Amino acid sequence: MADGMAGLPFANDIIKHLGDQWQSTGGKKPTFSTKWKKKAVGVGARVYDEVIVELDTEDPRIFSLISGVGADGKFNYDWLHDISVTIDVYTSVSEERVLELVDEIVRILKNNIVTTINNRDYIQILPGNIVSLNEEFRNIFRYNIDVDAMRFNP
Repeated sequence: MADGMAGLPFANDIIKHLGDQWQSTGGKKPTFSTKWKKKAVGVGARVYDEVIVELDTEDPRIFSLISGVGADGKFNYDWLHDISVTIDVYTSVSEERVLELVDEIVRILKNNIVTTINNRDYIQILPGNIVSLNEEFRNIFRYNIDVDAMRFNP
C-alpha cells in the first residue's frame, strides 16, 4: 500500500547518498543542504563549496491496475513516483574546482543508478542535463545537474 509522497524524502536521501559516497578524487567534501533549509542571502566565508538540492516535481502514477484487495475490501494499486530534483553546485574557488565537484557528483550518480538510501529503494536515479551557469556571477562558479528518480510504492 502506498503512503504520501516520495519527493521530500528523496531530496534528503540524495544529500546523504552524495555525502556517504564522496571520495577524495572529488577533493574536499562540500557543504550539502536542501534549498528550503538554505536561507542565507550572502555567503559568510570567502572560500566555499556548496551543493544545494531543490525538489522540482513529483509525478505519482498508478503502475499496475490492482496489486490486491485490502482488509477493508477495497482494491490496492501499485504506485510509481517519478521525482525530479536540481542539484545546484556552487564554489568561489575556480572553474576547475566546480568541474571537480560536478565530476564527483555525476560519478556517484552513475555508479548508483539502482540503490537503497535510508532503507528506501529507488528503481533508478539518473543524472540528466548538466548546465553551466558560470557566466551569471562574478567569482562564483556554478553548475546545475538535473536528476530524475523513480520510487515504487513510497
